[in-house]
Amino acid sequence: MRWPRRRNYIIDKSLQIRLLMYNGIYFMTIVLAIGVALFLPLYLDFTNPDLSSDQLLVVAERVLYLHNKIWPVILAVFVVLGLHSILVSHRIAGPLYRFRMTFQDIIDGNLSRFIRIRKRDYLVGEQAKIEEMVLVL
Repeated sequence: MRWPRRRNYIIDKSLQIRLLMYNGIYFMTIVLAIGVALFLPLYLDFTNPDLSSDQLLVVAERVLYLHNKIWPVILAVFVVLGLHSILVSHRIAGPLYRFRMTFQDIIDGNLSRFIRIRKRDYLVGEQAKIEEMVLVL
């Protein structure tokens, strides 16, 4: 019996969304750290009462320059990392789905199905151990 061919990248919604959320939190933490490192010194310059208006203008130009350059790059990286996270989670969730189907077959008494995972999927070592276990049974 062949498994139906899947066309979507969301196989295990709960797992994949959780992984995507963790990656989003990591990304936002990095963005926050970079933002603080870049913008806090400029903010402190703005609040310095000893600066002349010409010096404040230079600081304002730096802030505008950073805003114009950094946010489009951060947005592009966020989109690329989000897509990559979905792809990687797909390579984990796909084999897990096949493992569950095989486990259900074992519960039903069918020991003839072997797990077939795609060439680039993860969990290949686990697949081999499950197949070894089924052969022993």
